[in-house]
Amino acid sequence: MSDYFTDGFTVGDRSWHKKEINLTEAQRPDSWRKAAKIAGLDKWDPLSAPAYKYVGADAKGRIVFDPEKSAIAGEYVRVEGRQLILRSDTGADLGAASDEYQVINHKELGEITEAICAAVVTKRREERHRQGHVRDRDRDARREADRRCRPSRRAHPAPR
Repeated sequence: MSDYFTDGFTVGDRSWHKKEINLTEAQRPDSWRKAAKIAGLDKWDPLSAPAYKYVGADAKGRIVFDPEKSAIAGEYVRVEGRQLILRSDTGADLGAASDEYQVINHKELGEITEAICAAVVTKRREERHRQGHVRDRDRDARREADRRCRPSRRAHPAPR
């Protein structure tokens, strides 16, 4: 079974194919830019290209889709509604997708990742802050209840 792995890293446990760079917790990158560099994603980007297929005829006039089986002639025709996703450095085929699929480069992916991470951190801070206010409010309410329930230390005026 192929792993289709070329670039990447892990922190802690390694993958089954063990082809990645393995980092310790202290080496964990603190930004997308650093992570992309360690993973090798700074050297290439995904890009789209038109998808083509071969259509030809064999000696008996049958349609064939393999140029090696075409004894007469054939041509490559554009596959409507499809695109190939390739590596910009090697041209390696990463897959195919509909024309509606929008390829994003690694820089854009990093910007999206950083924005999501920042939003998560902000939300967690807000939750901790809110929880702190709830604890403070509960503490203040308990103190007020205790104050109201305590006997007064003031001297009561003498009855007249």
